[in-house]
Amino acid sequence: MRQIFNQPGDIDTTKPGHLTITLDPLPTKAKTAAAAQLCEHLNSTETRYPGTQLILHYKIKNNA
Repeated sequence: MRQIFNQPGDIDTTKPGHLTITLDPLPTKAKTAAAAQLCEHLNSTETRYPGTQLILHYKIKNNA
């Protein structure tokens, strides 16, 4: 988890109604796959960014 929270990434607001967080891949394929599964789970909750109506959407670069 620590590596996921320390990964660089991008924030994109161009998709209407969404705030997309795109993380760089982690050091290993296994860790990247685990992070991608976490992203899928978080996306299924359709959580809104606090104080806005923007739905958070997470993904991994090259694994979107």
